Amino acid sequence: MWKNVFAGLAASLVLTAAGATVESVFARQMWPWQTHFEVSYVLRTASSEAVDVSLKVSAGGDEYVIPASELLGETAGLTAGEYKLVWDSTASSAPTAAWLKANSGQLAFSVVTAPSASAAEYLVIDLSGGPEAASWPSERITGKPYGGWTVEHKTTKLVLRRIYAGGSGNVFSSEKGVTFKFGCDSGADQAYKCSDDFDAVDATLTNDYWIGVFELTQKQYQLIKGDSVSSAAFTTGDAYPQTKIGYYSHMRGETAGCLWPRSSDVDPDSLMGILRAKVFLPEEIPSEWKFDLPTEAQWEYACRAGTTGPWNNGGSYDVYIYDETKSLEGDRNLDLLGWNPANCNANGKPVGEKLANAWGLYDMHGNAAEYCIDYNYAGVTKKGRSGFEPMGYSPSSATTTSSARVVKGGAYASWWTTVTSQKYWKGHRSCGHVRTYSGAASDYNTCRITLRNSATNAGH
Repeated sequence: MWKNVFAGLAASLVLTAAGATVESVFARQMWPWQTHFEVSYVLRTASSEAVDVSLKVSAGGDEYVIPASELLGETAGLTAGEYKLVWDSTASSAPTAAWLKANSGQLAFSVVTAPSASAAEYLVIDLSGGPEAASWPSERITGKPYGGWTVEHKTTKLVLRRIYAGGSGNVFSSEKGVTFKFGCDSGADQAYKCSDDFDAVDATLTNDYWIGVFELTQKQYQLIKGDSVSSAAFTTGDAYPQTKIGYYSHMRGETAGCLWPRSSDVDPDSLMGILRAKVFLPEEIPSEWKFDLPTEAQWEYACRAGTTGPWNNGGSYDVYIYDETKSLEGDRNLDLLGWNPANCNANGKPVGEKLANAWGLYDMHGNAAEYCIDYNYAGVTKKGRSGFEPMGYSPSSATTTSSARVVKGGAYASWWTTVTSQKYWKGHRSCGHVRTYSGAASDYNTCRITLRNSATNAGH
């Protein structure tokens, strides 16, 4: 092991994107992971400008550019604000470990910017009027507010990010769309798969959608529904995830809400029903776009943010033993991304405390598990149904007898006892993992509010 690799720090850098500057760059070597480097910085841009970022490390006349695909944190469509990146040097072929060690005490880090092909777009809903308000206003904004998301964006406001799947501007769908690998890749992932998981298939999304930057919090739920639901598994707090809510009993309803995809309707008094009725959407958003849960394919595409590995930094499993007496395993990548049994010694955590993925979404790994809209069907291959088309549940269906629904992302304390090895909890939190759950309220399950095309029920 080597440590104390660098001393030089880069600051107040004027960089390549027109009008963009990077200031207050601060780098530190993460302990005890001597191969991990955390870089924080302040980005300044014109109000209409967005940039993508990469990282440069230099010493002794040598310099290496680390692409966004090898970085952890937000890297795409960024506007003015404060940001943080993490680089795992073992994920890069260059610079080598030998070069890093040889240049110990001399390393300098800088953030490189380039014009972005598409600026991050957000929908911000103001819930502060509470359940008595006749409606809740919303606005589309380009880029985050300067200084980033505050506590109010996790409590009295609801923030969704637009996920592009072929659309742009005020066009929200495309015949071509985007294709990605959906499911668990072969190789290292296989060791962590459970019986519900399936091999990766090609999935094509043809409609843009918005998905929550954060998991639904307790304060947001109270302001929408007008009541509170307690969960012993999570600390009570405004910015903590709202768990103990069920797919049928709270999120979509037990009458119309259980008929998807035969019908995209929801019960009026459900979480989604209230949002549909009371949020005043910008007129540019098509009328068929409704609040709902994401499909499994939409959730996974947003989680991956362009990556292909189990973690949404594109990395593979990086295992360590955190409890030698019980041979319990942790994962360094997962610890950076989300709360899990190896790094959470409390009843969950407030949302947004770990690193975001490249598209600025938090807690896609760990903290609370998240319901998707899909019915889940253990043992039935998805390859037999156009690769990724979701199946629904209807009480009148003779062939579909289970009300089970897809849960993704994993909770901070989940140990699935149906598997024989403790290592499976890592797979449970991977982007590609799917878990069957009854749809009932759970101490560990929440949701991530999505705005999607309700006229297209097949996951795209």
